[in-house]
This record gives sequence, structure tokens and C-alpha cells, in this order.
Amino acid sequence: MAESRLESVPVKLIDPGNRARKDYKDIASLASDIKRRGLIHPIAVMEKDEGFLLLAGGRRLVATRQAGIPEIECKIFPPGLDELEIKSIELMENVMREDLDYADKVFLEREIFLLQQKIHGIKLSTSPDAPGVSQTDVANMMGISREKLRQDLELAETMDRFPGVEWKTLKNRQEALKLQTNIERVIVRQEAVKRFEQEVGTTQQEKYIKRIANSYIVGDFFELVKQIPSNSIDLVEIDPPYAINLEKLKKKDGIGEYNFNEDGYKEIDGEEYASFMQNTFRECYRVMAPNSWLLCWFGPEPWFNSVLTWLRNYDFIVRGIPCIWVKPTGQTNSP
Repeated sequence: MAESRLESVPVKLIDPGNRARKDYKDIASLASDIKRRGLIHPIAVMEKDEGFLLLAGGRRLVATRQAGIPEIECKIFPPGLDELEIKSIELMENVMREDLDYADKVFLEREIFLLQQKIHGIKLSTSPDAPGVSQTDVANMMGISREKLRQDLELAETMDRFPGVEWKTLKNRQEALKLQTNIERVIVRQEAVKRFEQEVGTTQQEKYIKRIANSYIVGDFFELVKQIPSNSIDLVEIDPPYAINLEKLKKKDGIGEYNFNEDGYKEIDGEEYASFMQNTFRECYRVMAPNSWLLCWFGPEPWFNSVLTWLRNYDFIVRGIPCIWVKPTGQTNSP
């Protein structure tokens, strides 16, 4: 977007053009407020041969005139802006209004993003000097994070796809994002059912489910893993015992007591953890195919460096930065 400068200019030099509406509401109240406290948000104007052309802020301009204030603070843009640039400035001014509800703001942000891409093109490179604009560029322009803009663009898309949902009845953006997540889960489930029915047919479902059930091997890991051929699995996920003292780490203000025998849960002593995990990694490496992946859940405190070393000892390629799952509630403070 074009650069602007901030100055106070005489109200009489501002041409409202076709952006001045005649149906502004509550002008008297706004005029009184501006007279008492001043203008909080400057209007936007563009320089022209004689005076200035109003780009955004018609209601504030009318109220300032009605208040009898001779000058008004303006963001002054250079002359020669085309209609797309003028429209972008107008939208930018609107999206910063505090009285907008979350839905209007989401759609405005998307309109600004698409308009900026139309003006400057789509940035195809991550280089800062590359032509075009990216989500990061537009987010910086609007003074928000790239993640917020990404979420709002997706939310606008979801609202378009599901117009029958009463989005306007939701209290705020956070409620809308939660509803969007639930909608996405339903879509994923529906798609999974659809693919399942296409693959096996409704008449073969019982046979298919039986085959899936029989593919599970339930029992002692170290005994039954021997049944799995070497180099045969592309993705292994393991969640072995954590070797943590549950009695000490148990949340005293939680509901209920931790039963060590419940559901067959068995902890492992810290002194046995090293040999236990190394045997586990050895068997995992044996059954895994070339270029496969291992996901391992473990308590990083105090085992992170040890687990990293054990994995590397068995020729796993690992980085020193793990994916961390934060559990804010539950039976223990750690993991």
C-alpha cells in the first residue's frame, strides 16, 4: 500500500467525492464527542491539484464540520492512486473500526488480502525482495500476526461454504473458530466413511472390519514383536512407560486417585528404563522399512538427552528439537 504522512488540513479543502453518504447516523453525538475529546482516528485523503479527495472517514469528516472545527487530522496519500489502491485504503480504514463484529472483520481481511494480491501479484518466493505479496506482508500491513490472518482467511472460506450456519449468533471469533474445527471434524469423518464404502462396498463391510480387527497383535511387546517381519513397517508410533514417579507427580487437587492396577497400567522403575528403551528401539529399528518414521512419546524431564543418545546408537536420524505435547490438565504435572 502507498506510503502516507500524517497532517492536519483545513476541512474546507477536502472534497468528499462520492464517498460522502447522506444517511450517516448519530452525527450530532459524534460531533459532540470530537469537540470534547478530539478525533481519535484520522481520516484518509489523497492529494490532488487543488486540495484533497476523501478516501475513508466520511462520517468523521461530516461530524467535524458540524462541530465547527476548522481542521482535521488526515493520513495524506500521494496523488495518482488507481481505484484498486483507493479501495484497499478504504477497506484498511474500515477493518480497524472497533464496532465491527468478528464476521465482518474476517470478510474484510480476506477482501484486503485478495485486493493486495490483485494489485501487486502473488509472492512466489520467500525472499523479502521478491515481487508480489504474501500472507505475512498483508498481515504486517494490517498490524496482525500471519497466523491470525491465516485463520481468518480459512474461517471466511468456511463461512462461505456453510451459509446455513448461524455464524452471526456466535459471541466472538473464538467461538467461530471452535465451530469451524467441529465442522472440519465432521467433514473428515464423512469423507472417511465415503471412501470406506467405495473401497469395500456395503456388503463387504463386516468382512473388512473382521480383517482389520485380526490385524491387531495384543500382548507383550517383546514377545509378539518377533512375529513382525524385518523392514516391513513405514510408520511406528510407541508410547512406552515414562519411568516417572506418579505418586510424587500426581496432582493433589485433581479428582480421584491414581490406581496403579487400573486398566493394567504398569510403570517402570527408572533404573530399568535404559535397558527397556534400548531394547524397544532395537526392535523398532528391525521392523522398520528404509526411510520410515518413528514417533516416540516419553517424558523429556529427565530423559531427553538419554533418549536422544539411545536413538542415535541404533542409527535413527534424529534432531535435537522434539515435538512437545503440553497437557495442562490431568492426573499428573508431568509429562
